[in-house]
Amino acid sequence: MTQTRLFPLFLAALLLVVLPACDSEDPEDPIAGEEEVISNVNITLTPVGGGAAVTAEAVFDEESVEVSIGALALTAGTTYNAVVVFTNRFEDDPLELNEEITEEEDIAHQIFIIPEGATTGSITISNRNDDSAGQPLGSEFTLTVTANASGSGTLRLVLRHYEGTTDTEVVAQKGDDLTPTAQEIPEVVENDVNFVYPVTIQ
Repeated sequence: MTQTRLFPLFLAALLLVVLPACDSEDPEDPIAGEEEVISNVNITLTPVGGGAAVTAEAVFDEESVEVSIGALALTAGTTYNAVVVFTNRFEDDPLELNEEITEEEDIAHQIFIIPEGATTGSITISNRNDDSAGQPLGSEFTLTVTANASGSGTLRLVLRHYEGTTDTEVVAQKGDDLTPTAQEIPEVVENDVNFVYPVTIQ
């Protein structure tokens, strides 16, 4: 068979290989895609006005089972600027996921930080940041510990994942879900991670 006659066959085979990779552009596909694969969640709390940062790391295995959860030691009467970083270390090159979670065309995530237990009334969360589309996100926020507070409790971190066929649909889901108390709805609103950091206040 001549080279000229082989070229159409080669082109057809190439299209069969390439076209499936474009599924994410299919408007029928949920814009959120699959849940994030997360191995590590790091939280850093930096005191406003100076001082040593407080950090804690949560580690998960490839089945999303908790391996270890670091503790947070907070100081009464202190306000902290907080940042949460999500990482996938199961890849050969560890992949930080924050850019993917916050990028302009992906409004499908929202992060909640919820004080629980004995410290519920002693910790206030405010100033949660928005994603680049102006939708609620929460990867950065302000955490304030009331004066004279003490005791132990937990800080729950939830990364919510919203799926929809359009940006408008996802915006509506996020607007109806400004607290994580609503139940998960498979393939609509699901949690990528949901765990607690132990917290002590001195």
